[in-house]
Amino acid sequence: KSGFKRGGERILIIGAGDAGEVISRELIRRCDLGTLIGFIDDDKEKIGKRIHNITVFGSVKEINDVLEKEQINTVIIAIPTASGKQIKRIVENIKNKKVKIKILPGLYELVDGKVSVSRVREVRIEDLLGREPVDLNLEEISEYLKDKRVMVTGGGGSIGGELARQICRFEPKSLVLLDHSENGLFHINLELEGKWAGVEMEIVPVVADIRNRDKMNKIFKKYMPEVVFHAAAHKHVPMMEYHPDEAVMNNIIGTKNVAEFCR
Repeated sequence: KSGFKRGGERILIIGAGDAGEVISRELIRRCDLGTLIGFIDDDKEKIGKRIHNITVFGSVKEINDVLEKEQINTVIIAIPTASGKQIKRIVENIKNKKVKIKILPGLYELVDGKVSVSRVREVRIEDLLGREPVDLNLEEISEYLKDKRVMVTGGGGSIGGELARQICRFEPKSLVLLDHSENGLFHINLELEGKWAGVEMEIVPVVADIRNRDKMNKIFKKYMPEVVFHAAAHKHVPMMEYHPDEAVMNNIIGTKNVAEFCR
């Protein structure tokens, strides 16, 4: 979901480059998503110009004046190449906290390179931290995953869930999402089944604990994964320092179980 309400959004796009132009075209075509009011861009050459008859008002420094004057209630950051530092600067510049801030994901997340309103989402903490750009060999990844039986451990978590979203783009034969938390597993399974309905790809949620060697053995024998992405881990280090026994059991013993069944 893009997170837009139907109708009354007054939208300002930050970034008058290629990505912003694509998003603007879609917003103009789909009036149900709201009204595109204008652009903001730090490139002085673009300020004052018009894109699809929509004005580039000014730079990020001037954004608060534009928000107030044009009664903007939604901002979309459409700069896939922006660093975490740049995104943080934009977010911190917006003084009116009632304004909704959305973002077009970075290039590392847009694996297939396709830009559309459906990709626009809420700003996450990871966006502010930033990621180094990664050049991906899509053809090589496709050969690695297409028509394969794939498993993601920790599939209900933030990292495993994102892995699952990206893996689906390469059309594996089946995708087993394994997690000990049925709540996270339920939500990612619901999302993927809705998005990939009609595609010949079996998505299988499995509630299991990687520490349970007997159950993991049965799961590997049943689904016979050809590719395994292991993302089941306790990742909050300060907290786990208070529970080292749990960290060892899950991150070491559990990982050992998964690795041995992959042989």
